[in-house]
Amino acid sequence: GMIIADWEMPQVKGIELLDLCKRTKALADVPFFIITSQASIERMKVMKAASLHVDNYLLKPFTMRDLKDRIDRTFTKLRAEREVNASVDKGFDDLERWRSKAALMAFKKALKLDPDDSNAIEAQAEVDMDAGNPAVAVALLTRELKATPMDVNVLISRGIAYARSGDDTRAERDYA
Repeated sequence: GMIIADWEMPQVKGIELLDLCKRTKALADVPFFIITSQASIERMKVMKAASLHVDNYLLKPFTMRDLKDRIDRTFTKLRAEREVNASVDKGFDDLERWRSKAALMAFKKALKLDPDDSNAIEAQAEVDMDAGNPAVAVALLTRELKATPMDVNVLISRGIAYARSGDDTRAERDYA
C-alpha cells in the first residue's frame, strides 16, 4: 500500500498526517506521497516534508503518467532497499554463526545493489580485517568517511585497519 495526501486537506494538513504516519509503527514504512502546488512558498513545504522523510512528492499540476512514474520509482527503490537490508542481515547472521565467507558474500551482494550502504561497507570492512585483508578494509572505510566525515566509529575502524596493515602513522592520525 501507499498513502497519497494533499498538503491542504479539510480535516488535517498533509504534513501533519505524514508526521503522524512516520511516528506510528504500523505505518512508518508505508510509502507516503505529498501533493502540493508550484508556488515558491510550496517549495518550502516540500523541504519540510523531506525533513519528515516523505517518500516522494508531486507538484501540481501533474499528469497520471507523472504519478505512475513516481509510484514506480518509489516502489523500485523500496524493493532495492529491502534486498540490501536482507543481504546485510544475512551477513550479520552468518557472522554470528562464524561463517565469515558467507558473510562476506552477503555484504558484497549488498554493496553491489547499493555501493553506498554504510552498514554493508562497515561490515564488509570488518570481515576483510578479520580475514587478513586490512588494505581492503582501509579502502572501504576511507570511501565511507568521504560520505560521513564526522563518523567517529568509522574513523576508529579505519585506524584499526591501518594498524593491522602496519601503517602506524596513519593509525595514530585516525585515533587522534
